[in-house]
Amino acid sequence: MSIDLNRQSVELPGTRRPGQTGIYRHLGYEHGLMTSPKPFPHVKTIYDAFQNGLMISPDKPMLGSRSYDPITKKFGDYVWLTYTE
Repeated sequence: MSIDLNRQSVELPGTRRPGQTGIYRHLGYEHGLMTSPKPFPHVKTIYDAFQNGLMISPDKPMLGSRSYDPITKKFGDYVWLTYTE
């Protein structure tokens, strides 16, 4: 499926309420939620996703952070933790 990068979601009909926007879904899943990513059918929760990442990429970057200097108003470089850390 080719996706227009300027239109990646669609509003679900009948979901707009006064003072609110409608519910939006990814363009490829407007008719139903995805139950599991196709390449990883066993991944159903965030915990499963973490465990899968740990299994296939234990020493790869997983969580990054960077500090902010309020004086210079600049962010520092990312510092990464791996899955095993």
